[in-house]
Amino acid sequence: MNLTAAKIRKHVEYIRNGANTFLIDTAQLKRKTGEEYIDGESRPMYAAPELIACRLITRSGSESQNIAAQPRQVQQNTYTGLYRMQVPYTVDVTEGDQILYTDAVTGIIRTADVIYAPAKHIYTAAYIIHLQEVH
Repeated sequence: MNLTAAKIRKHVEYIRNGANTFLIDTAQLKRKTGEEYIDGESRPMYAAPELIACRLITRSGSESQNIAAQPRQVQQNTYTGLYRMQVPYTVDVTEGDQILYTDAVTGIIRTADVIYAPAKHIYTAAYIIHLQEVH
């Protein structure tokens, strides 16, 4: 089978379109536009929320902290509210943006910071971002 770049791109486009059928949830994306300083404290500023299709992927999380300046205290297995979310390839998401997701079961709106957004590549099919819930 002779796969040229054009054939591969066509297959990637087919996979992207197929992946979009799994985006059964919706969320609001708030893009970070900058920071403001109030009494010396930095606070992020966001654009108006934009409705996007998505699929929330829940995963458990743990965080280990090692504070070098103090006696070696290691804290493990602290739940941090880590999630993954599949979004359309066409949506531009960057680290520092926020996602407002309404839980379909409880109706509770959860706020999460985007902590990882992969670089876009012409061969990327499904686009998965990583989130950490804001408490």
